[in-house]
Amino acid sequence: MSREPLYTRPSYPPPAVKATMAMEPDVAVTVAEARPAKKKRRLKRRLTAFLVVVGAFTGILYGTASYIRSHNIFPAFRARSILRPA
Repeated sequence: MSREPLYTRPSYPPPAVKATMAMEPDVAVTVAEARPAKKKRRLKRRLTAFLVVVGAFTGILYGTASYIRSHNIFPAFRARSILRPA
């Protein structure tokens, strides 16, 4: 009976295996297709912020004009003619 080892070590190095914790899904959707581009999101965010600022400015301006008209703050600026005939 010959005494050969049960397992012989291979003479070549084992293949390099990439060790990752997360498994990649088998979906054919790329990251770019999954969410809108940054430029589109940035444009939408800026447009929304601009509309909010314009709306706030318009509301504050309307509120100020309404308050001044109702409380008679400037009575000299009533709608009367400056040039009256004598």
